[in-house]
Amino acid sequence: MLIIAAFGRAALFLLALFGLCYWIHRLTETDVHFAPVCALCVMGVVTYAGGIVGALAPATWGVVVVGAIAGAAAMPCLHGRGLARLPFGLPDACFLLGMLIFLWPLLSARLEHYDNFTHWAIALKVMLETGAFPTASSGLVEFFNYPLGTTSLLYCACTFLGHAEGTMLVVQAAFIFSCFYAVLGIVRNRRSFLPYAVLGAGCSLLTFFNVTIRINNLLVDFVLPVLTMACWAVVDRYNGDVRRELKLLVPLMAELIVVKSTGVVFVAFVLAYHLARGHVALRNRGWNARLRWFGATAVAGVLGFSTYLMWSWHMATALAGVKNKFDVGDAAHAAVVGGKNTAQIAQVVSTFFATSIDLTTRPALGFLLGNLAVVALLAAARWCFGHQLTHVRRALVALDFMTIVYYVGILAMYIFSMPMDEALRLAGFDRYACSIIALFVGGLAMAVTVELEGQMKFRSDGSPCHATPLHKRRYQQVVMGCIALSLGLLTSEYNGMLFNAKTYDTSLPATVRDVVGDRWPASGKEDGTRYLLFGSDRDGLMTSYYFTYVARYYLFAPHSDAICAFYEPNMDNLLSGYDKLIVIESNSAEMGLLKKHYGVTGKVGVYRIEKNSTRVNLITE
Repeated sequence: MLIIAAFGRAALFLLALFGLCYWIHRLTETDVHFAPVCALCVMGVVTYAGGIVGALAPATWGVVVVGAIAGAAAMPCLHGRGLARLPFGLPDACFLLGMLIFLWPLLSARLEHYDNFTHWAIALKVMLETGAFPTASSGLVEFFNYPLGTTSLLYCACTFLGHAEGTMLVVQAAFIFSCFYAVLGIVRNRRSFLPYAVLGAGCSLLTFFNVTIRINNLLVDFVLPVLTMACWAVVDRYNGDVRRELKLLVPLMAELIVVKSTGVVFVAFVLAYHLARGHVALRNRGWNARLRWFGATAVAGVLGFSTYLMWSWHMATALAGVKNKFDVGDAAHAAVVGGKNTAQIAQVVSTFFATSIDLTTRPALGFLLGNLAVVALLAAARWCFGHQLTHVRRALVALDFMTIVYYVGILAMYIFSMPMDEALRLAGFDRYACSIIALFVGGLAMAVTVELEGQMKFRSDGSPCHATPLHKRRYQQVVMGCIALSLGLLTSEYNGMLFNAKTYDTSLPATVRDVVGDRWPASGKEDGTRYLLFGSDRDGLMTSYYFTYVARYYLFAPHSDAICAFYEPNMDNLLSGYDKLIVIESNSAEMGLLKKHYGVTGKVGVYRIEKNSTRVNLITE
């Protein structure tokens, strides 16, 4: 019965996703490429709104049930030639095959990255257990100011598909692939493979810059740029048709802005591009048309920012008084910007600039090579073919400006918001920088694709028109070159995923999980037992608190601490503060002390701590 129930819930969710995709495509009269990401964003935003008002589970069931009804209603429309009318060609088939190849190994993948356990995975686990957003009283979640937009989408899916770590990873990866699928929507002529090949190669390059944020984790640093690219694709495809454009942009922006605290910056990039393209499209239009366009944009902007306003309200009410990681109060500002003196600020600025221009780092290298590649393309197009490539030139200037502004914002965060020790070592810089560089490279690839398709000539049936056999041969060579580049980059990413899977058994999360399991209490309540875990400090796993966060996730217990050595005179005093000792990794010194004082072997396992007025005893469980 449990298997049948699980299968039924999964089928209900998939039917709901299909129903939302189908009717979004039909009712918005937009390209099918934009339907999956829009449907997932609708699910995420509705679930998120429910969590804000204290109705997380009802909102999740509501959107899925409505979507399933829509899916059932769509079935009759697919009879006969209905399915054949759905635009699905060879590029779509290639994309689907590639996506399935990447998603398959994720089904058995496990969580490893540090930040999965400090926030993203533990917040999702708390939501799945309690059916609500984490509250101020939760001892498992520490960073309450991180918006829960993507986590809400994962909650919606995992409610019906299961709580396995692989399921979480597959859902997030599928969301990322839906963003890439939307980017393919900028190609208007489906019978020309060259724009798809160029765009695919450009998007594949993004894997080079997300080495610290691979898709086999729940971090959202890669979601930000790819979802922004999906928004840009909507603007590119429906520039001038504000009705269809904004119907798609509203749910995408509403989700993007609550992916992370910096989501508001990426939404600003989307609106800036929308305004720039709209300004060009409205040059020869009357004032009435301009007023309608600006009015619709204003309404869409308010709706898009509504989820950010919801989160601000949630922080001010449900989480009032909670101290957050990057909060800097008035007193701190009075003490010279967050407790940093002038010399320390100068040191942070110096370290930041040195790291930003260090060409041994991928962000700096990507920014330089992206500029050089586009400048070379502009020069070749001008001198060899007489083309100006105006769209690409303007895009390069805009994307350079965007990247510089974002870097300034990162520096300001280190100076004004981050604690001094983290600011000096530029904590998280790789992820922050890779997010904007991925968007920079992706934006360039999109601009080149749009310009390329605009320069091409087509026959009446939509196939490319080649002036000479040499022209056709060059066309084929470029296509094959782009495909080879894409396959090379994606194979490297795929092999990286397989390598992580093979080495998982030796990782800390695997070691902890093997001993304590992955606990999902039926009551939905946190385990109040006080745990002390013993293990080694290899690679700084103990001193970085990685050990502690992993233990809290799998035990679902906030009172979990970890040590790597016992101080013999203080052992009784230490153990008396806990209810259980869990030995994750044993060594001869630890085993000798536990045998000497408590008569237990000290081998890997769980020991119950019993206390009385005279001594402490350990009982093997």
